[in-house]
Amino acid sequence: MDRNQLLAFYYTITLGSTGQAADKLGVKASTISKLLKSLEKEVGHQILTKKGRNLVLTEKGKIFFETSKNILDQYDLSIKKMQRLSDRMEGAFTLSLPPFISSLCNDKN
Repeated sequence: MDRNQLLAFYYTITLGSTGQAADKLGVKASTISKLLKSLEKEVGHQILTKKGRNLVLTEKGKIFFETSKNILDQYDLSIKKMQRLSDRMEGAFTLSLPPFISSLCNDKN
């Protein structure tokens, strides 16, 4: 299972259609359909069913939806944490001070 499958699933449900999910993700609706089919095959359960022209969650799909939302949230949180670490300055630096400062720093025990 990869992030693209989960995103296709999540946006299909939250936006209401594979077409809108495709627009959101910048891909074709047929790509979303393929991702959803491969996701169902991978999880081993039908998680979506057609109701008229719409795709709706099955009972197992409802459970999987909550889990997939948590996975996506954790993924996004992990990426944000790594970006914050990248934003920190690291490494050594040199500080130049006048010579008399060293006499102030010496331990006078």
